[in-house]
Amino acid sequence: MKKSDKIFLFPIILFSLNLIYRLIDTAKIIKYFPLDYTNDLASYVAQLSFLDAYGLFANVPNWYNGFILFQASAPGWALFTLPILNLTNNIMLSTYLSIILLYILAFISIYLIGKHIKISKIKTIALYLFIFANPMAIGGFLKQGRLPELTAFVVFIYIFYLALYYKDNPIDWKILFLAPLYTFLIISHQPETVLGSTFLLGLILTKNFKENIKIISTLILGTLLSSFWLIQFLQAYTQLNLIDQEFGLWLLDFNSFLISNLILTGLTIALLGLFYFYQKDKKDFLFFLPTLTLAFLVLTRLITFIPIYKEIYPDPWTNFLILFTSFFLVSLNYNKISKKIKTYLLIVLALAAIAAISYNMLFTPFFQDYTQTEYDILAVMPDIEERFLILGSQSIESSYPQAYYSYAALINKNTASGWSDWSKDKDYINLITNIGFTEDCDKLVEGLNELNVLEIIALNEDCTYLTNTCNFQEKTTSNQACLLSIE
Repeated sequence: MKKSDKIFLFPIILFSLNLIYRLIDTAKIIKYFPLDYTNDLASYVAQLSFLDAYGLFANVPNWYNGFILFQASAPGWALFTLPILNLTNNIMLSTYLSIILLYILAFISIYLIGKHIKISKIKTIALYLFIFANPMAIGGFLKQGRLPELTAFVVFIYIFYLALYYKDNPIDWKILFLAPLYTFLIISHQPETVLGSTFLLGLILTKNFKENIKIISTLILGTLLSSFWLIQFLQAYTQLNLIDQEFGLWLLDFNSFLISNLILTGLTIALLGLFYFYQKDKKDFLFFLPTLTLAFLVLTRLITFIPIYKEIYPDPWTNFLILFTSFFLVSLNYNKISKKIKTYLLIVLALAAIAAISYNMLFTPFFQDYTQTEYDILAVMPDIEERFLILGSQSIESSYPQAYYSYAALINKNTASGWSDWSKDKDYINLITNIGFTEDCDKLVEGLNELNVLEIIALNEDCTYLTNTCNFQEKTTSNQACLLSIE
């Protein structure tokens, strides 16, 4: 083992143990559908079930009185997981297996990168863990279940590998592999596509005119192959609830996002600093110039004024910057670094690893076991026969109402709500948002009728009020929860 590799051993041990522990914890989804607030997974599982039941771009009746599946959201992860579902016939098992498979594919991509840049196995493992076992990756990919983003990120790393290869080699026929990769990137996650496309500008800067024709033609081919979804998405982008989201404004909100801002600031400084030591020649500078420019714009917060980029929320930025920061870190020529700096780096990496694991343990929840509330609500749902809503959802403290709408999809129940607000127009979403428990029974019934809702789920004293005062008919009761008919 090289002396320079030893500085990575302690972080490798900590990150490995944390990743294994979190993967074991995530396996609970095989048995328990995720209902907690810290989770987007339920939505994606529901969309996978819709894809299996109705097909791509079908008019799905289960949510929002009907909506077009994947008209306004990316189908990449669902298409990737559908064959697994067809083999297992178990949607939650298939979801977990897709996570494991994506992590395996990610390791292969990192192995290819490590082999190309001729780093040791220790550094290759460290690179993988820094990218996929850091606290943000654990929180986003595993706990929150942002599987479309994970899918796109893995695809992007393969694109990164191809770009690295062709930076150092002439463009040949194998550049065609970029086309399906770029296609799958586009249909998997829009922010990752924007950042990945920006990065690819660096490869173009390093090549001559004839080679760039081949690269650009391949990217055009990849875009054309994605047009079966992309055209519908672009149409939906202007028609539905997708314009002017400006998610990137969090970069200017130091009160609500102080930790995230500090992490991102530290990452950009580290990336720019490490590249200073990494830089080899003009080609390397041109290759990474678009990435370095993005890092600078994020550091200065100028990115919040640039269209498209200002709509990217925190996680893609973090993943993107961690990838390149980690790459520069393991790629350094440690023989040219003084012993004193190596010592400092050893201390910094050890402290960073401890801080990362501590952050996960303190702020990233583990899989949440069901309380009696979850068991009660799930108990009444099989008896739903008409389109339903959950009223008084603010009283549900231990789980997320939208997650129940996702679960309902798995047992083929219909709701006027859902978990994909951008899939319907703003007027409808406002109507759903504004309806809630009210003591005016006539007004409540009027709102429910407008949404074609004939059944509701309520809790505790709301059940008593709605039956005694509003004359709703009780269908099923399970301790705290009740299923009522408004006919």
